[in-house]
Amino acid sequence: MSIPSTRLANSDAAKDGLKVSDKPNKVIRKSLSGAAVKSKIPKQGKSIIPVACKETNNEVSVTSENAEEKLSAPPSRPVSKSQEKPPTVIIRPRANISAGSENNEKRVLENKFNQKKNRYVTLARDIEDKQKLSITSFKELYRLREKILSLGGKDPGHLDDLNPLGTWFVNIKNGNRVLENVGSTDDKLVTQFETNLSAIAESSLALCNEVLNKRKDIVIWLTNFEREFWDDPSPLTCKEEMIHQCKSYEDENVEFEKKLDSIRQEQLLQIKELVLRMGFLWQECQIYRQDNDNGDNSSPQNMNYEEHLKELRLEKDKSLKIRVKLREQENAIANSEKKLRQAQENIQRLEIQLKQKDANVECKAKELAKFQKTHETVIGKSEKQKETLESRLIKLKEEVECKENEVKNIENDYKQKIENMEFNLNEEYKQRQELECQFNDFKIRYAKLEEKCKELLEIPGKKKEVILDNHHTEYEIQLFTDLKKTQTILAEKEKIIQKLQIERNEIIETVNETDQENNTSNKKLTAEVLKKSNEIQTLKGQFTQLQKNYKKLQQKEEQLEDKLLDMSKMQSQMKDGNRNVYNTQIMQLQQQVSDLRSNLADVNIQNKDLEKTCMQLQLKNEHYERYMRNQDKDCRVRKEMQQLLEHNEDGYIENFDQNTFSPINNEEFKQLYATLESKEMQIIKLEKLVKQMEKQEEHSQLQRTRLENRIAKLEVALKEGQQAHRSSESKRKCMSRLCPIENRKADVCEYIQLYSPRANRGFSFL
Repeated sequence: MSIPSTRLANSDAAKDGLKVSDKPNKVIRKSLSGAAVKSKIPKQGKSIIPVACKETNNEVSVTSENAEEKLSAPPSRPVSKSQEKPPTVIIRPRANISAGSENNEKRVLENKFNQKKNRYVTLARDIEDKQKLSITSFKELYRLREKILSLGGKDPGHLDDLNPLGTWFVNIKNGNRVLENVGSTDDKLVTQFETNLSAIAESSLALCNEVLNKRKDIVIWLTNFEREFWDDPSPLTCKEEMIHQCKSYEDENVEFEKKLDSIRQEQLLQIKELVLRMGFLWQECQIYRQDNDNGDNSSPQNMNYEEHLKELRLEKDKSLKIRVKLREQENAIANSEKKLRQAQENIQRLEIQLKQKDANVECKAKELAKFQKTHETVIGKSEKQKETLESRLIKLKEEVECKENEVKNIENDYKQKIENMEFNLNEEYKQRQELECQFNDFKIRYAKLEEKCKELLEIPGKKKEVILDNHHTEYEIQLFTDLKKTQTILAEKEKIIQKLQIERNEIIETVNETDQENNTSNKKLTAEVLKKSNEIQTLKGQFTQLQKNYKKLQQKEEQLEDKLLDMSKMQSQMKDGNRNVYNTQIMQLQQQVSDLRSNLADVNIQNKDLEKTCMQLQLKNEHYERYMRNQDKDCRVRKEMQQLLEHNEDGYIENFDQNTFSPINNEEFKQLYATLESKEMQIIKLEKLVKQMEKQEEHSQLQRTRLENRIAKLEVALKEGQQAHRSSESKRKCMSRLCPIENRKADVCEYIQLYSPRANRGFSFL
């Protein structure tokens, strides 16, 4: 009696699970040949045991016939993969077995039983775990498919081939082993199958309905568009196309609807057929179960099965012996066959070597024949090439003679042009020298202006007269006139101050004594004045040193400018001399110039900073001196007023002469304060003039820096011109061998570019 095929949870379980054999660590399988797997427990009746397995399309079929054959077999020893021969089974009669041998066999069997039991438990656990994982993964697949369809994606595929597997377990009834499936078929399974199929059909039909609805919307929109623009006479062709497209869309919609109806009917028929088949399967399963239940209750049949099993065991022992002999004979035959094969292979190798040698000899003969033919053809071609080359040589000689004549004519033309260019260059060189002379004159004038500025700054202290030159600007003349006016005003004010000082001395002579406190304050003030005067002297010494350094740097600048002029003269004089020596000298001088300029810039910056600090300190000292003088004057006036008040109070005024005190009045004090204020205003004006002169100096220094920058640009232009000239000369030397005419043209163009007045844009500031 056969049982329908059942599926295990996973391929690993199919490989390792249900290993019900007497040989541990090995399952004997022979697909499509009916090889048997031996059970551990002998059969005591009719039962359904999944022992014999046939692997077809990843399914494990269980048959009762193979189970009955294998249950009768005695336990055998484990077979390793390396053993080619099966173990020989020695059947001993029970009468000859002693008591000691029986005990040993019992122990061996018990150990084997325990090992098999432990292995069975581990396999069962693995199967359960894998079944759980398969169920969870199937649920996740079903959910993901629903999500993809709900989002409007493509159907990834049906899950009919991946139905969840039922859980298997072994149940023992009355000492018989029965493999049952918990997920067995019921009426619910048929309904679930029907609902799943209908859901799949509905999902596909829903997508089709959506497509049809969208197409209907397009048709409706197009018809509305046609109605709206029907009255326009101009787009006739558009209307015709729209009508044609609308008709085509309507026809397509009708076809889609017909196809949908046909698909629905086909799917309903398929579902009905599947439901009927599932019903038949369910009926067959119920019949098989009833038969199994009836088979368990019949005991006399089990006795017959035991007798049959004993007979089968005896037959199997005989068959094992026969198999051993057959295998020995097969091994001997295989060895002889191997020797024959080796001999045949050696013969074939020798034949192949002979064939290869023959082929090599034939190839060499063919190559020699080809070489002779090619040699003859090459000789003929070389003779033809020789003739053609001789003819070409003659033609080239004629062309060379023509070209030489042309070159001579062109050289004469260019010589005339070069002479004209040299004449123009000499004129430009003269103009350049004139400009340089003007530039030197400007420098001299600039130095004179600086000296005059310094003299103007020293005018209020030294009172020297300045001689006007015709080369000064209007602004300088105005400043000179303003200085003269201020000098006259200062002279008048000094006269007034002298008169006031005389009167003041007369007043001071009347005062005999002064307070001690005022004397102490005066002493402190005098000490501070002395300190400040010493500081001023030190700063003046530093300033003089800086001026000396500045003059030295100016001298160095002049020397460097002279050197630059000499270099330019040398460059103009030198045309075909020792250029390498000249280039090395130029590079050394340029490095020196760059170093000196960097040093000069640093020193100029330091000088500017020190001059600024000196001027600030001088101004601070002047302010402080004025402040101290004003305080002295205030103190003296206060002392005199106190003395006068004391004399008035005590009645000592009669003892003094009235003539001495007659000029002292409030009006005179007011006049004194007014004169002091006027003097302060004059001093402020002079300070403003000094600041203006300082600004002029800064402006002159900026002009100097600009001139230096322009000189640097000129030097850079000279360097670039020299480099371009060198590169052009190198190119001319390389190209003169190939194309002398073009090279001379390029030389002339470069010569014009280098020595033309447009190229020397460095003197544009003049």
